[in-house]
Amino acid sequence: MQIIVNRFNKHSLDFDKLLSSLCALDGLGVVISSGLIYTAYPNYAVPFDKYTMGYSLREKILYSQNLSTNSYADACAKVLDYIENNSLIHSILDFVRTAGNTNIDKEILDAYKPIC
Repeated sequence: MQIIVNRFNKHSLDFDKLLSSLCALDGLGVVISSGLIYTAYPNYAVPFDKYTMGYSLREKILYSQNLSTNSYADACAKVLDYIENNSLIHSILDFVRTAGNTNIDKEILDAYKPIC
């Protein structure tokens, strides 16, 4: 646990470096790492799992599922822009709930291969 805290302290609000640093830990991939970042920064970071990623691709918020170095912060910013311009979704939590309750093509969900 302390190693995770240390990574957060070291990279603070640099989401790209933080995601990369967390993904480097044994057993942590994009889904868990982005979820941890979201937990710490729920107003700025997006937890990307197959539902939030599938919804992002379906809505053309994102055009690639690759969240590797230097694109996680950009992906979060694009989701925040989408939220800002959407009258039905008011927060990242709303976005997560909407994604989870939206019928997304099985092919999109099955194709999600989180890349760290």
